[in-house]
Amino acid sequence: MKKFFILISSLIIISLITLACFSIYQIQNQNRFLNTQQSLQLLKDKTASFIIKIDQNTDEVISAIKQKDHSLSKRAMLNIYNEISTYKNAVKIDYMVKGCIYCHGEKDPNIINLKNSFTNLTDLSLILHNELSIYLSNPENLVKVLHYKSELRNKHAELQELLQTMHAHINEEIFNQNDFFNKLGLVITIITILIIFFLVLIFYKKIIKDIDGLIKLSETLFDQKKPLEINLDIFKNKEIKEFVQLLSKAMHSLYEKEKQLQEQMEEISSMNDELQASNQQMEMLTFELEEARENLENIVKEKTKELQRAYKELQELDTLKSNFLHSISHEFKTPLTPLFGYLKLFKNKDLGELTPLQEQSIDIMLACAEKLYNTIEDIILLARLDVEKEKYILKEVDLAYLLKSTLNRIEKELLEKKITLIQDIPNISIVIIGEQLMLIQTFLHTLRNSIKFTPERGTIRVVLSQEEKNAVVRIIDTGTGLPEKTVNEINEYLASQSIYTNKRGDAITIGLNLMKRVIIIHNASVRYKSEKGIGTEVIFTFPLKG
Repeated sequence: MKKFFILISSLIIISLITLACFSIYQIQNQNRFLNTQQSLQLLKDKTASFIIKIDQNTDEVISAIKQKDHSLSKRAMLNIYNEISTYKNAVKIDYMVKGCIYCHGEKDPNIINLKNSFTNLTDLSLILHNELSIYLSNPENLVKVLHYKSELRNKHAELQELLQTMHAHINEEIFNQNDFFNKLGLVITIITILIIFFLVLIFYKKIIKDIDGLIKLSETLFDQKKPLEINLDIFKNKEIKEFVQLLSKAMHSLYEKEKQLQEQMEEISSMNDELQASNQQMEMLTFELEEARENLENIVKEKTKELQRAYKELQELDTLKSNFLHSISHEFKTPLTPLFGYLKLFKNKDLGELTPLQEQSIDIMLACAEKLYNTIEDIILLARLDVEKEKYILKEVDLAYLLKSTLNRIEKELLEKKITLIQDIPNISIVIIGEQLMLIQTFLHTLRNSIKFTPERGTIRVVLSQEEKNAVVRIIDTGTGLPEKTVNEINEYLASQSIYTNKRGDAITIGLNLMKRVIIIHNASVRYKSEKGIGTEVIFTFPLKG
């Protein structure tokens, strides 16, 4: 059966391809004939225009000579020469008769006559031009001029007649070829249809008995209480025999499944009886669970009241802690304010001259007081972070604006040590999600460390940039720098997931602990780069908004 369908499909495809090839060939021939017709028509039009212009200019030359207007006669002679040159250049006779040569051959009398007429026409026009040149000096040559003018018209008439004949031949050739190809296509189509018809007839005779057998089999297939035994020898077609064999196997399998299904239905019936007994037990358990649920609800209500009381007590403790932080902040800072004042008065020599040793002592005391003040600020902020960690609301922060405002707060400290500040902050908004007060405190702590360890007339550079999906802040100083071991300990601590460390020594300070908490809250990162005697670079990386 498959071979039969492949054979019919192949015949149909071959027939269609053959018809398509003939159609393409016919279209190409028609296009070639049409192009030739257009070329011949163009030759006819250009020749007619050429003859008219030669006649007009010849008449102008004769009239000018009679009127003795030599300038007009020379201009008309020049026009005749130009028309001859233009006509010879514009008309390519071999190209125009190319289609005719394809049909009739180069030795066709009409083509030879057409080429000769074109050559005679151009030659006569040149002879006429020469005779007119003689006529300019010898008026008696008028008879020859009129003779050649008449000959030129006769040659034009012969050329027009040849072109008309060739037009008729081309039209006849187009008609004959169209008729031939139409008949050929019709014959191919009829032959293909007849072959397919006989093949279908043969195929039908071969499988009609098998189809009748299948119809009878389908009528009795589902009426049997037992699987039907099918005689495969009555089917001659290989594909139908395989189909019937598969059908027989499927029916046997279906019969076995039906038997299994009946057995399972009997088991389900027995299980249904068991489920009814279990249902009664479930009703009793449900009643017991309902009582237990009511008891549990009462217990939950009591525990909820206890939790509410505990929560209220925690709120009161939280308020006490907040008040304690405010009061301890005041108690720690208040004594330091007059201390700073008097130390600065001594340093500025407002209370009298100091010896060099006294000046050195005042500088040490002032530095220790500043360190104590900053340490108190860090401790208070750390405590506040622990107490109020659930209260912070992160929102949009413009890092460029925040850095500029932070740098304004350390201008006085920079001036005191004559440190040059270089700001490389773009005049565009670079927005992150964060808590403004925490960020300011962290940047202030880092900048004051840079001021502290940068010698007089040193440089601090603050750079803000946008790299991919991150905002990067770099604080670079020309201070004393840190040892490699200390830098590694700091970076290891800042990269860890915990705010606690088991490291001992001066590397992990309260300020670093504060910085660690802030970068965890902001999902940021901090990395130190330092070289002893050259300076330190602190790099903050924050994710941009969105």
